[in-house]
Amino acid sequence: MTHILRRTFASDYMLGGGEILALQRILGHSSITMTMRYAHLSPEHLESAMRFSPITQSGYKLTT
Repeated sequence: MTHILRRTFASDYMLGGGEILALQRILGHSSITMTMRYAHLSPEHLESAMRFSPITQSGYKLTT
């Protein structure tokens, strides 16, 4: 049950605009890879992040 709550918190934190490195410290992970597993970013979140990326704003096209 504890892991379900941690994963839910991590996902909600990131979808709410949280920073992945801050989340890593909050969860106490030594590896950013583990934090990324917990975060479970949704496809909509990734698309939104890509829209605001300086790379896409300069005219380059990114794909998921």
